[in-house]
Amino acid sequence: MSLRKLTRPLISAAERAYRSPRWRRLMIEAREEFDDSVTVDAAGHPVRLRVSSRMEHARATGFLTKEPDTIQWLDRLAPGDLLVDIGANIGVYSLYAAVARGARVVAFEPEAQNFAALVRNIVLNGMGERISAWPYAIAAETGPIRLNLTAITAGGSQHAAGEAISESGERFQPAFVQGSMGIALDQALAAVADGACPRFIKIDIDGAEEAVVRGMTRVLARPELEEVLIEIAVEHSEAAPVYTLLEAAGFAPRPAAWVNKGRGNIIFARQP
Repeated sequence: MSLRKLTRPLISAAERAYRSPRWRRLMIEAREEFDDSVTVDAAGHPVRLRVSSRMEHARATGFLTKEPDTIQWLDRLAPGDLLVDIGANIGVYSLYAAVARGARVVAFEPEAQNFAALVRNIVLNGMGERISAWPYAIAAETGPIRLNLTAITAGGSQHAAGEAISESGERFQPAFVQGSMGIALDQALAAVADGACPRFIKIDIDGAEEAVVRGMTRVLARPELEEVLIEIAVEHSEAAPVYTLLEAAGFAPRPAAWVNKGRGNIIFARQP
């Protein structure tokens, strides 16, 4: 039996109490005072993350072990290095880079629930001076863009920008279509980071990788950029435009440390 079924009588009683204005106010006050955060030990540094959904709980308690290759990659950052996190979600990797490594981060997350959670987590950890968060969809060019959401929940993923097509190429029925603003990374960094160039770029956006790479040609040409970690199809032919663009810019892929349904974290490293 699921936890939800076991707690259904308690939830039903709480819902009935909520219909009473007096109890509702008491429950709201209690909810606002309740500490719903969890603390994770990130290489000896505490990272606090608010948890308001099952997806947030899974991300907060599992990000150190879910993708150990990402953590190992971030561990190479030095204090003061700049990381650009594209598709930051609720901010677990941005926070790890800032808290555990002392890095500076520019984080982009267009989905409304995730962006709100990202900002709360930055504030919760006192990282406003190190992490700059922006609700943009990084794309090939600047302009309005539609986000096709798979669910309305903090910590959710697999959303699709533009058309409602999943990362595996299948069309889906969105739970909601959210408006956002697309912007090329070249233009975004010029506007929000004073033209600074990152040492590392992390891209995890579930399907629109080619558009992102096409909008970062100036950044790719900067020698300060050393590596790009991108979750993508590990089979070259399934994501040929992305591989071709990055290789033409002087970056070579390394084999993925893990593969899930044909996708993995490919690190593209600048070649001498």
